[in-house]
This record gives sequence, C-alpha cells and structure tokens, in this order.
Amino acid sequence: ITAKLMKIVKEKNGVAEIILIKAGKKHGIKVGDKFNVEVLEILDGEILPTTLGIVTVTALKGEAYSECKVSKKEGKAIYENFNANKQIKCFLIIK
Repeated sequence: ITAKLMKIVKEKNGVAEIILIKAGKKHGIKVGDKFNVEVLEILDGEILPTTLGIVTVTALKGEAYSECKVSKKEGKAIYENFNANKQIKCFLIIK
C-alpha cells in the first residue's frame, strides 16, 4: 500500500511530530502499522527515492486517512521536504 503525505498535523520548531496520510480503515490499515516515508526526485526521467524515516499509525481518521507519529530525528527531514513541496510517498511496511 502506498499513501500520500497529506499534511503535517503537529510540528514543533520545524520538526514534524504527527502527519496525516491518505491510507486508512478502508485500505486495511490498523493502529500500529508502520510506513516508510520517502521523497521522490525525478532525475533524467527516472524516479530516485530517498528514505526520510519510518512513521507509526496512531489513529485512524475517517475511512481513508491515518495519523502517524514521527520520531524526533526523522521529523526535521519530513517537515523540510513537505514544505519544499517535494513529492512524498509512504509505503506500508509488511510485517
């Protein structure tokens, strides 16, 4: 499952703490699921993914969204890339 980072719900001093992704109950997502967050860059027509960190689902919002907790060390990179309007995708980590 691939999810889009929709918004930063909570941040502190330029560090994302909670994000909202477009993947939820109707996609089979559960609290405790983890997503790998990557920024996608196009270089010479090819996609180059760079890992920003791992987030954990803490709450399901409606049918199609989830809130995820971001660790402190990964929150800065997620915040900066999101605010630079970079394309960010979240990939479900299969246990």
